[in-house]
Amino acid sequence: MVKSIIISNMLNKFNYISQKPVIYFWAIFSIAFFVRLVFLFIFDGFDRNLSGDEGAYHERAVQIVSGDFLGSSERPPLLGVLIAPIYLITDNNPIYARLLVVFVSSLSASCLFVFANLFINRYSVSVCCALIWVFYPPSIWYSTWILTESLSSLLIILLAIYIYKFINKTSYYNALFCGIFFGLLAINRTVYLFLPVFVLLFWIGYLCLFKRSFNLLKYNLNIMLLGLIAFLIILSPWVAHNMILHGQFIPHSTQGGHLLLVSNGMLDNSDVKSGKYTKDILNIPALINEGSLNSYEFDLIKREIALNTMKTHISDLPEPVVNRVKNFWTSRPDPYDSVWTINDSIMAIIWTPIMIFFIIGICSIPIRVTLPILLVILYACFMVIPFWGSPRFRFPVDALIIVTAFLGVLRTNILGWNDYMVMWSLDNE
Repeated sequence: MVKSIIISNMLNKFNYISQKPVIYFWAIFSIAFFVRLVFLFIFDGFDRNLSGDEGAYHERAVQIVSGDFLGSSERPPLLGVLIAPIYLITDNNPIYARLLVVFVSSLSASCLFVFANLFINRYSVSVCCALIWVFYPPSIWYSTWILTESLSSLLIILLAIYIYKFINKTSYYNALFCGIFFGLLAINRTVYLFLPVFVLLFWIGYLCLFKRSFNLLKYNLNIMLLGLIAFLIILSPWVAHNMILHGQFIPHSTQGGHLLLVSNGMLDNSDVKSGKYTKDILNIPALINEGSLNSYEFDLIKREIALNTMKTHISDLPEPVVNRVKNFWTSRPDPYDSVWTINDSIMAIIWTPIMIFFIIGICSIPIRVTLPILLVILYACFMVIPFWGSPRFRFPVDALIIVTAFLGVLRTNILGWNDYMVMWSLDNE
C-alpha cells in the first residue's frame, strides 16, 4: 500500500505540471532552438549538400510532393511524410527540412523537462536536467541533419511519459497514446517495430510470474487492446503501401536483409570483427546482376545469405557481437576511427560522469521506478546485436540515460538536491 501511494504521487507529477504556466517549457525550447540554429549556421547547414542517408529522406519527401506516394520501401516513411508539406511550399529546399529537425530536437529538450518532473518536485532542478540535453553535443549535432535520430529521441521521451502514466492509471486515454507513440516510432525507425511486443510481454510476465495478478491482467485486456489497435492503425498505411508495392505483408522497411548481410556476411573481415560492417560482401556473385528483382526480393536474398553465413560460422559470432554492444555504449562518436579526435575527448569528458551516475541511479533508485526506462534502453541495446554497433543507434535513448543519471546525482546528494526527489525514500522499500 505504501509503495502504491509513493509511486502514485510521483507519477501524478505529470498532471501537476500540466496545470502550471508553460514558461519553463518554452524557455527551454527557445534556448535549445537558438543553440541549434547557431550550430546549423556555423556548420554551414544552410548551404551544404545532402550527405549520406539524408538523400533518402529528402528524396522520399520530394516523391510525395510530386504525387509518387509509393516510391520506395527501403526507408521508413514518417520523416519524409513530415517534410513533404514543408517542401510543398518551399520548392523542395533542404534548408527547411533541416529547420524542421532543429524544431523537433528543441522540442525534445522541453519534453525532457516534462519527463523529469515525474521524478522531481522543483522546476528549477528539472530545468537543469533538461539543459543537459539542450547542450548535449550529439543532440545538437543530429539536429542539423535530415535523419531520423532527433525525431526518434522526441518520440521515445513522449512514449516514456505515457508509459509511466499508463502504469499509474491504466486508462483508455493513456493506452491510446502509448499505442500511438509505439506506432510512430516503428514507422520512423524500423528497429523499434518490436518494442511494444517487448514491453508488453515483460509486463504480462511480471504480472503473472511475480505479482500473480491474473485478475489485473484480465480486467485490463480491453484497455491493452485499444493500445494495440492504435499501434496497428498507425502502422497500417505503411503496411498497405508495401502491400501495393510488393504484394506482401511487410510491416517494416526492406533494408533489414541488407544490414544483416553487411554486418554478418563476412565474419572473418576485420571491420566486422570490430563490430562494424563491410560492403565487400555486396560484390559476391550471388548479388551481382540481380537488377530484375524488386527491393523486397533482393533484400530476402541478402537476408538468406547472411543467415546461412551465421549458421555456418557461428563460432565466429561472439567477437563481433561483444564489440557491437561495446560500441553501442562507447563515448566515441565514431568508435571505428583509428585516430583519437578532439570530439572523442569532449565526449569522454561528458559521457564518463553520465555513465557513472547512470549506474548509481540504477543501483540506488527502486527498480520499480526505473524499470520502464531500462526496458526501452535495453531493447535499443539488444537490437544492435544482429547488426553493427554505434553510439548513433544509442542516441534515441540517450535522453532516458541522462534522466536516470541525473536522478543518480540527486540520490548522492552532492548538490544538496536529494529532497527534491518526489518518490520514494528507501525507508519505504
